[in-house]
Amino acid sequence: MGVFADKAAAGWPEGAGEASQTRRRRIRGKAWRVVIRFSTVFGLLVLTTLLYNVVNSTWGYVAVRDRLSEPLIVLLEHPHVTHAERRVDALKDVDGDPDAVVVLASELVPAGTAGYRVLPVGTQQTALALTALVSEDNPFLWELDESGLLALLAPGGRWSDLDGNWPADTVSVVFVVDNKGVLSRWAARQDLPNLDSLGTAELLGVLETHLSAGLIRRYDREQPMAGRNRANLLALVEERVKEPEILATFTLRESLVQADEIRAFADAEGAEASFHSWLTPGFLVRPQSANAALSGIRTALLGSLWVIAITICFSVPLGIGAAIYLEEFSSRNWFGRIVETNINNLAGVPSIIYGMLGLVIFVRALTQITSGSLFGIVSADEASGRTILSAGLTLGLLILPVIIINGQEAIRAVPDSLREAAYGVGCTRWQCVRWHVLPMAVPGILTGAILAVSRALGETAPLVVIGAATFISVDPTNLFAKFTVLPIQIYQWTARPQAEFRNIAAAAILVLLALLLITNATAVLLRNRAEGQRI
Repeated sequence: MGVFADKAAAGWPEGAGEASQTRRRRIRGKAWRVVIRFSTVFGLLVLTTLLYNVVNSTWGYVAVRDRLSEPLIVLLEHPHVTHAERRVDALKDVDGDPDAVVVLASELVPAGTAGYRVLPVGTQQTALALTALVSEDNPFLWELDESGLLALLAPGGRWSDLDGNWPADTVSVVFVVDNKGVLSRWAARQDLPNLDSLGTAELLGVLETHLSAGLIRRYDREQPMAGRNRANLLALVEERVKEPEILATFTLRESLVQADEIRAFADAEGAEASFHSWLTPGFLVRPQSANAALSGIRTALLGSLWVIAITICFSVPLGIGAAIYLEEFSSRNWFGRIVETNINNLAGVPSIIYGMLGLVIFVRALTQITSGSLFGIVSADEASGRTILSAGLTLGLLILPVIIINGQEAIRAVPDSLREAAYGVGCTRWQCVRWHVLPMAVPGILTGAILAVSRALGETAPLVVIGAATFISVDPTNLFAKFTVLPIQIYQWTARPQAEFRNIAAAAILVLLALLLITNATAVLLRNRAEGQRI
């Protein structure tokens, strides 16, 4: 009582001074409360905006059509078009007819074209190399292009319909379809059977029929065609044989507000508009593709799971062990203080520096180990350390300081009275740590591990440095495989100019967020279980 009675002697304010100080404290408290509330609301708005943009891009209308079908179907089905089954017949059928146009694949142009002018067409809409042969007696055809060729086939079919100064003669067009030509392969695409009914052997036959030998060899180098599963072959048929083209994509908001306008646009372009979800079960199991509509994240998702599993197995035991040693067994001397200071500094080093460290150590210095050549997985000539193992170890180094620091803090929070009680009943130092300190510190240690693993799961810079692939369609099957991960795949898609790739990037972001939530939820459950056992 004596101390509080003599407040003036102790320097405490009284009367008006005390009231003024109390008022200033209340004002400061209210100001900080406003700042904290504003920060919380602002953070929630930012997160809500992020989720809105992602969801808005994941669902919506899509206008799709077959990229090859529209111009060529017009040519093949028009009544003025004659099909010549052999190249030699093409010029014979129109011999002496100056109004004739012969359209054929560029690779099928006959050697003898005397009397005809050779004009390249089909380089824009059809995406095929076509050539038109027109009579030298008809000079107004010499500037023929693809749009002009299609215009010739309009109803009426007379030259004068295009230009009043041209003759009123009927157009005669010969469309050459050779058994070994590009156009024959295209024509066969229109008669593809129901792909859902085809097995592995039938799908492989479709690919061998419609793809060039060079493209087949390229796919064989990536992964032998005969060894691919049905899902992989089906994806190749969808991508390379059917070749759908996405004309336009629309956001969820546009799809809900402007549905009629979107359908009218699709009809005008000869496309089909349908409400599309970019996040589907098929999106999770399909490999990457150059076509956004057929692309998936299976390869990147498997790569992320492989890499994060190696990271956890490497960094979590090592980090917890280091934290236990530094906090319970190391001497409190200058050397220990230097070690702890360096660990604290390493936790703030930019992630790309760890990528350079991983490149020097794991990719180059330890190539024989990280490539698998030391174990006979690959030959010495093919050895490359840019593998899943190098990625996991690099990310393990990245999060190791965070795990150590959080582990130390959790162990340090255990009351000393618990240690003294353990020593009092005869426990050794290790027994005290193992049976008393660690069970009390597990919740805090797991919290640090959650934060560290979440950071590793979203990292891109270190993996880019050590050589993660931006496009790969072969699934990783072991520690020494080439790889990509979800963050790198998302970055690669957002960098593409086509709008549809940003849609699948949004879907991949949702998958990555779900993966983070699952990882964190698992760790939280383990932490809660540990707390329950401690009680």
